[in-house]
Amino acid sequence: MEIYSMSSNPIQKSPFGPAANDLAQYAHTSKKSRTEEEKTKEIVSERLRPRLQPPTAPSLLEKAVTSRPLTTYKSSSIRSILSAFPIKTLTDVPLDKLGYVLCNEKGQETVLRKLQHVHSPSTTPRVHLGFSCWFNFDLLAQRESDLGIICDFDSNMIATLDLMKKAILCSETREKFIELFWESLEKAEGFGGRLQDEEKFLNYDDFREKYLGRGWLKTEESFTKIQNMYREDQIIHRQLDICDKKAFGEIATWLRENDLQFDTLYSSNIPEWLHESSSSKAMYENLDGVISDQTAVLTAQKRFKNKGSPTLSLNVGIHSKVAYEIPARRLQPRTDLTRGSRKKILNFDDVP
Repeated sequence: MEIYSMSSNPIQKSPFGPAANDLAQYAHTSKKSRTEEEKTKEIVSERLRPRLQPPTAPSLLEKAVTSRPLTTYKSSSIRSILSAFPIKTLTDVPLDKLGYVLCNEKGQETVLRKLQHVHSPSTTPRVHLGFSCWFNFDLLAQRESDLGIICDFDSNMIATLDLMKKAILCSETREKFIELFWESLEKAEGFGGRLQDEEKFLNYDDFREKYLGRGWLKTEESFTKIQNMYREDQIIHRQLDICDKKAFGEIATWLRENDLQFDTLYSSNIPEWLHESSSSKAMYENLDGVISDQTAVLTAQKRFKNKGSPTLSLNVGIHSKVAYEIPARRLQPRTDLTRGSRKKILNFDDVP
């Protein structure tokens, strides 16, 4: 909130309307007698009195919502930081088979709303590290990130991201991007004319109707944000194994040497895939090594083991570990044939 006050400065204007401005200017520049000046000040005071309100303390919600940092960063310095990122790029990656493009995780809109109330570093660039594909762009647009690092273990995902980049840079509008991107996908093996999200498989018309009204494609402004980041080389794609200790050690060193911390980290539902793997310990250690106490961490898992769809969750400063709920148990009658007669007995089945 800006606080205004009247002073003797002849060029300072009142925020309370032209009438008050005229009177304030007149009160200062006039060569009238002291009595006339006092009368003028009384008139000004009388005019302004109904509008003057004592300043109020910001609410907890206002304190939680973080505005854009005052610090600005030149594109050249950002490119220099990204050029030093230890994981090198793959060139001319072929798209052999199309995998997931859209996010099939539930709770995307809910998590994005919660994320609006999470503080972000105000003295360093906002850096995002994420895995998989589409939802990373929602996060970059919503957080107004300065740097975006999108990774995946599968080279086909890197090829898909490269395909998206080309379509984004060649599109004047978000509608044109939808058209160009779909045309590019039609050439990919395994596409089949449909994309799966958290609800169902979408054809072109369904995809266009749904995704032009959400996330980073909701407005031209948010689409242009992503487009400009690519133009300024502020988004990079890297093939990265989330369990690679050496690679994550180098990333942690890169953060320290450049005085950076991740503003957001998105691991998708990868931890759930590795939950019973011997590599899960290395994965959590790697993630913990690059998460600061201000990092907003987004991950996804199913509520019940092997049942349902993964749901996104948001934590700050820590990556939660996969933990399934135990389904409620209820008595289920089943039929059992005993001595030639049908007899109902009680059987306990897990029912979520």
